[in-house]
Amino acid sequence: LFRSFAGGAMALLAAHFFWPVWERDRLPPILAAALEANRDFLQLVAARATDGAGYDATAIAMKRRAEAANSAAFSSLQRLMGDPRNQQDRLGESAALANGNQRVTRAITVLALQLTPRTPLQPPAFTRFAAVAAATLETLARSIRAGSPEPNLASQAQALRNLANVPAGLAEADHFAQSVVTQIPRLATELIAMTFAAG
Repeated sequence: LFRSFAGGAMALLAAHFFWPVWERDRLPPILAAALEANRDFLQLVAARATDGAGYDATAIAMKRRAEAANSAAFSSLQRLMGDPRNQQDRLGESAALANGNQRVTRAITVLALQLTPRTPLQPPAFTRFAAVAAATLETLARSIRAGSPEPNLASQAQALRNLANVPAGLAEADHFAQSVVTQIPRLATELIAMTFAAG
């Protein structure tokens, strides 16, 4: 039994040294999943705002999913920093995307917390922005999984710039609309910076 255990341990040790699995190979799908979690969270908030629904159990679960995905991405980044330098491919870009994505989660959360069942919202500006922002998160996730930037990232960044200015007077509507006024420019800034990091 001892020989079997010792043999197994030796085999695992040899595999680690001769065929290591570096974190640079694990990180892209983990980071892409975090971006996709934010995409889903933003789409849910946009749907709730349009339908007049509140911050319910589904929205809370989506928020927690996005936060857990961010935590997984940061844990993977920490492991990547522990690998040899010659295995730390795109560490700076990955860190920029993970940090930006976490800030995006926080901005979406600010919007989600202002949702109430009595406030159906009809601002075309928010609906259009949310659609472009969600599409940008999806494109970023695809780029990370593929290991190369997608060509439409630049056009999506420009669309975000065009939609970042919220119409005057929207903030007078209700608390959610006030949050839209402050969070759309913040989200646009973060997402545009993330497209540059991915490029």
